[in-house]
Amino acid sequence: MSIQLAFIHFTNFFKLLFSVVMVMIINFKITYPKFRITVSVSRDTLEVVRVLSEPAPGSRDLHFSTRFPQNSLGQFMACLWKQHLSYWRSPEYNLTRFIFMIVCAIIFGAVFWQKGNEM
Repeated sequence: MSIQLAFIHFTNFFKLLFSVVMVMIINFKITYPKFRITVSVSRDTLEVVRVLSEPAPGSRDLHFSTRFPQNSLGQFMACLWKQHLSYWRSPEYNLTRFIFMIVCAIIFGAVFWQKGNEM
């Protein structure tokens, strides 16, 4: 069954996508039968996670004196500062917004010019 015939039978997009992917995987396995994916990387990663999950001997749990590291005003100021930094990191975007605002103001002014006097 070719991929072209598979398109006719499926009305659900995800079934179609699944069938196409399965055909591609089967074709890959037929074309490259000696290809093997090594799992040594995942085994090494699991070993590192297992080793690092155990606390060091003699260590104790983290403890903080308060629930939050800063008071409400300090947290609010930190959020404002982060927003300020992210806002000014993209001057091109800010320029585009500024130009769009000017164009919209001109269009709005042109549409409603002298409309207040008609009431």
